[in-house]
Amino acid sequence: MNSPSFNRRDFIKAGAATAAFAATASLPGSRGLMAAAAPNYGAKTIPFAVQLYTVSGAFRTDPDGTCAQLAALGFKGVEFAGYPPGRDAKAVRKMLDDNGLKAVGSHISIASMQGDQLAATIEFNQIIGNTRLGVSQTNPGAALGTGGGGRGGPAPVLIQGLTAEQIAPTGMADALTKANAAVTDARAQLNAAIFSGTADMAVIKAKVDSLAQAELTLAAARSDTIVKIQGSANKLTPEQLAGLANPAAGGRGGRGGGGPAVLASATPSTATKAEWEAVADIFNGIQAKLPAGLHTYYHAHPPDFNTINGVSTWEIFFNRTVKDVYMQLDLGHVGTAGRDHVELMKKYPGRANTVHVKPANGGGGKLVGDPTDGNLAKWPAIFAACEDKNVGGTEWYILEYDGGSMDQVVATAARFKEWGKI
Repeated sequence: MNSPSFNRRDFIKAGAATAAFAATASLPGSRGLMAAAAPNYGAKTIPFAVQLYTVSGAFRTDPDGTCAQLAALGFKGVEFAGYPPGRDAKAVRKMLDDNGLKAVGSHISIASMQGDQLAATIEFNQIIGNTRLGVSQTNPGAALGTGGGGRGGPAPVLIQGLTAEQIAPTGMADALTKANAAVTDARAQLNAAIFSGTADMAVIKAKVDSLAQAELTLAAARSDTIVKIQGSANKLTPEQLAGLANPAAGGRGGRGGGGPAVLASATPSTATKAEWEAVADIFNGIQAKLPAGLHTYYHAHPPDFNTINGVSTWEIFFNRTVKDVYMQLDLGHVGTAGRDHVELMKKYPGRANTVHVKPANGGGGKLVGDPTDGNLAKWPAIFAACEDKNVGGTEWYILEYDGGSMDQVVATAARFKEWGKI
């Protein structure tokens, strides 16, 4: 676990600095300075929850104690990514009720919402009081049973923006196919470990490391392919290269919104628009079978904002799904992908029912609101949009850190209290 970058000593120093600055309010001319220096984060209008993946180690070893600590910090709910081993739905509900917490969502698999599993999933979530059934990230090929383009599906797109005819002379098609398949398999194994509710953190970390290695291998294969193309008589034009490097220009670019495509996409599938629309239809079908008051939702990751012919897969998906399929904007991932949070909410008004509050370009112990948070200057506008029923229509803020710790949650809760949010 990474140590938080905002530790107790920093917190004390920040508090002292804030107090000293506040003391200048009575000095002549200080009112304008105070107004300019204090961002308006809005009122305490939407409750905060925690995605339990953030504190997964603590939650697995001491579920009750973890929930009690979160409640004491001022959080009102939790979002699940797996359940305490050996507890049925009634026991999970008791754990929540004993600590005054609500279940505000659960990241589960598409399979658990289909076929014979759907009825049991509905029953479990109704007992624990959860009305939102989410999918954290999907591989369209796996969801459609095509393996990302195989077994009866269309041929896979090995590098978005390049045709099979362009790739064939490089001799890299087989390596790209295998590398794509390895990423798909590694992500499936990671998801299975997370959703099992029984895997310990060492197993999950090993799966994460395997996925990272598979993605590096895929990135290297893509790099080698483009290098070979550029060394041939049919090399790409500067405009074509720019298209591969910049998602906004129609490529499948990077996590930062402008990195080279060959180093970028963590998505396990190079799916087509038709495949993404087919996955949206699966969600529509699931939503149609859910009892009134239950909703399915899809959670954002940076690769969801890569584009196909200039349109992000996120927008392809939500253009196709019905309004009752909610979008869970991960505010950190949206910022990391270089997209405008408010514009996305305006495009799909009222559908950002829950959002993940996370620093953009996060990781490494960075906290929401740190100087290194790519969303730092954007939080007032983001909160205002979420709290506008005609824009975000958000009902829950959910704090999440990838590979986080309780120390990070404690420090961030203090910051939220400074901002007047909890």
